[in-house]
Amino acid sequence: MVLFGAQASGSFVWGVLAQYWGLVPAFAIAAGLLLLGAATIVAWPLFDIRRFSSEVSGHWTEPQLAMQTDLEAGPVLVTVSYRVRPEQEAGFVEAMEHVRLSRMRTGAISWRLYKEGETAERFIETYAVATWGEHLRQHHGRQTEADRAVEQRAWSFAEGKPTVKHLFPAEP
Repeated sequence: MVLFGAQASGSFVWGVLAQYWGLVPAFAIAAGLLLLGAATIVAWPLFDIRRFSSEVSGHWTEPQLAMQTDLEAGPVLVTVSYRVRPEQEAGFVEAMEHVRLSRMRTGAISWRLYKEGETAERFIETYAVATWGEHLRQHHGRQTEADRAVEQRAWSFAEGKPTVKHLFPAEP
């Protein structure tokens, strides 16, 4: 949406500029802005992902449900519980931002990280997926080795293995 909106509004702006100032000045301004944009790569370089493999990773364990579930059931709320010592909190929360991006890229429609009020060391990650089938596609084919590295970094701040739960709508 951003791409198409930017193209539409940009076309309008360049059209108005060319109409009132002429085609050559509009092209000259566009070329100058293009060079200026290219120069920003020094201050804001692109994220180097060469160290991460984009190969599919099967590092998520298969969910074991106690009920039969239709692939179209949903939305599905996935919760992941972590135990994090207070001195590790800042690093964990920072690393979880990368986990959020991974979850959203692979199909989540929302994501939040909560700190449990009753304990000082428990965090709950929640993310929603449109259907059970969509979540299974996260398990089988959307997770990459880069996603594994991001998750392992976040988990390195936690104690023990995270606990995963899958919540379905309770409809009659």
